[in-house]
This record gives sequence, C-alpha cells and structure tokens, in this order.
Amino acid sequence: AIERFEASDGLFAEALIEPLLGLGRMQHQLGMPEQARASFQRGQHIVHRIRGVHALEQLEVIEYLTRISVDMGEHINADRQQRFAVYVAEHNYGADDPALVRELEKLATWYEETGQYSLSRRAHQRILNIVLANGSETDVELIAPLIAIMRSRRLQSGACCSRKELRQVTEILNTSRRMSPERKAQALLALGDNFAALGRPSKAHAYYIEAWALLDEAAQSREFSQPRQLAMFRRITSPHRDRVLDGNLLRGRSGIYAREPLLASPRALEDFLRSKGATDQQLQEMEVLRPQFFVIPQVRSQYNTRIRDIAATVDGGPRTLAMVGEPIQFLRGQLKQAMPPRLQADEALDKIAIRLSFAVGPEGQVRRVNVEESNAPARLNQLMRTVVAKSRFRPRNIDGVFVATDGVQLVQTFSKLVPKARPAKETGRTATLFAR
Repeated sequence: AIERFEASDGLFAEALIEPLLGLGRMQHQLGMPEQARASFQRGQHIVHRIRGVHALEQLEVIEYLTRISVDMGEHINADRQQRFAVYVAEHNYGADDPALVRELEKLATWYEETGQYSLSRRAHQRILNIVLANGSETDVELIAPLIAIMRSRRLQSGACCSRKELRQVTEILNTSRRMSPERKAQALLALGDNFAALGRPSKAHAYYIEAWALLDEAAQSREFSQPRQLAMFRRITSPHRDRVLDGNLLRGRSGIYAREPLLASPRALEDFLRSKGATDQQLQEMEVLRPQFFVIPQVRSQYNTRIRDIAATVDGGPRTLAMVGEPIQFLRGQLKQAMPPRLQADEALDKIAIRLSFAVGPEGQVRRVNVEESNAPARLNQLMRTVVAKSRFRPRNIDGVFVATDGVQLVQTFSKLVPKARPAKETGRTATLFAR
C-alpha cells in the first residue's frame, strides 16, 4: 500500500500517514525499534507538512516514539518527546482544559520515575490548577495530584508534605460527599504511608485505622495482611557539615590535594568536597563517592536512570546517571565504589543476589536484619543490612491491631535490565516486597 500511494500521490501524500503508522505499530510489536522509529517519524513528518506541527493526531506517534527511546536507553530523547506531547495537547486544548490532564499525568509520572522530582511537582501543580479552574477547592480530583506532590518530596529528600497540601487533602476527605469509601480509604492509606516512611508511626496509625474502618474484609486483607515496603529516599550516611578538614588532606604548602588519603576515607572525601562548595544534591550525585543514598521507587515502570537538572550540568557533566537495584536502587557509579574491581562490570552485577530476612515491628520499623543467602562481597552485604534497616513498612494489621511480623524476606538484585512490575505474591510470613 505504501509503495502504491508513493507511486500515485508522491512521497508526502496524506494517504501514506495511516499505512506508515500501521507499519510502525507492527514493527514495534515485532521488536524492530529502529525500523519502527523510522516509520513513525516519516508518518509524523507528513502530518506536520499537511496538518501542521501542532496536529493532535500525532500524540499516538509521540507515545510510540517515547517507548522506543526508552527501550533503546535514550532517556533524554524520551524526555523531550514527553514534553512535546504536552506542548501539542496544550496548543489544541488550551491551558485550562481538563483534556490536558491526561498528558500532564503521563509527564508527571515520567518525571517522578526518572528522578526529576521538582518538575514532577510542577506538572502536578498544573493539574491542580486545571481542576480548580473547572471545579472547586474541595473537588475529589485534587487528591491524587496533592498526594503525588507529597510523595515526590518524600522520594527527593525524605521530606513529607507542606502543611498546605496536608490541610487541603484533609479538608477534601472531611467534606466531600461524592467519594466512595474505597477511594477515601486509598487516600488515607497514602497519607499513612507518607508518615510511616518518615518515622512518625503514631500519625501513620491514625490514618491507617481510619482507612481500615472503611475497607471491606477482602480489602483489609489485601492492604494489611503482610508488611508493605514504602517508597522512600534516605541518606545512608548523615551529613556532617561542621567537621573541620584534617591537615593531612593537603600535601605540604603547595595546595596540591593528597589523592590517596581522600580516596581511602569516604568521610574525609565528602568533607573535602563540602569545603569546596559542593551541595547536598551534588554530593548525592557524585559517582566518585560510595553510595550516599538509596531510593525505593513506586512500582510502576523503573527506567534505571536519573535525569539531572540541566542547571546542575552546566559544567559538561552527564545529564543522566545510571541507577541499579531491585527493589532498592542506588547510583550505579557509587555502587561500584563499594565493589571489588572484579565485580564492577554489569555482567558481574547481573549475577549478584542477596536474600535478607528481618522483622517488621508494629510501628513499621525494621529489626534484626540478617543475610540468609548471598553471592555478594561482605561490604555489599553490610551495605544492604544497613539500607534495609533504614527502610520503613506499612505494618501488618490483625483485627484492627498492628502487630510485629517475623521472617519477612527480601531478595535484592542488581541487574542492569529494567524489571517489569509484577503482582505481589505472599506465602505465609514471607512477603515479596513492593513499594507503596
């Protein structure tokens, strides 16, 4: 069909658009990303020539091009495609039209899942503005973006929510008459998870108990029969800004920095970098350091990459940083600093698995972390014990009472491959863990 239309109507005939898009869909389904991209881009080019660069029908093409870029590891290009989709939708619908929300939600989710938390909050704020422009301050549709803003702060720095957002969600929950019990319970669970992840169990319990009362028996079992690992960010070592650099970090009076003492002491290296003006955010992303933080992301899509703010890369540094780990993620470059040279290659990391067991207390804290089985070096085992001990869980609940759970297990892997989200499986007291 494509060759026939080319011969009769030319290379840029409108009749070519649908056959080219159909070919692209088929090539994508058959695992031919380069060919699919070429077909979609050619179809999009014809759309631009005939219907204009803002043509709404290209949104499907942009979505496919985004998927292809992700599959090929071209995350900056995928980022660009996502933003262009919002631009096209806004040009057609207008800045305050509810039809724009779908594209903004996709963009906000992408930003969160690639570590662009400030941009994620900005996109969710735009959604809030659209809902407010078309509804009221107690519209139930405000809850999801408000909770997403709270979660993004938790994932970025371990902070929770501003009083403003918490007050807004609480007011909507207390005044709305259009919200189903199940939907209200899910919002309350999200609030409880926020406070549990921050180590404020009494506040979390209050929300959990209120949610429990709204759920039927099946939902109670689904939400509380086993501990649930919470999405969170946490520093592995505490900042220590007030320490004074030791004199032996400098070599004589020449001002040449002694490399070996610095590299031999991660704390000394961090102090040295702080003395040169490095911020917390910059230190978190410096791959010459050992792991500075861990992230337990939401379980949807995990792209195993962190896209840095362009303002932080004016020095020519990389826009993307590789992440590795499931279910707990680390910066790939920092994890290498905790590994012997023989295990730093991706192929070696792919084969590492650590099975840990621990107890989760009634307040969601982790106790008695043990490595049950591992083929990792001792330093990595110790790192995982430390990290798991710092994580938080939604505790198990029996008949409205929070209880401790022994024998919880977690299997940590470090494959470079992107893991696919899968349903939780629970057997006895052993839980396959997913972030909430």
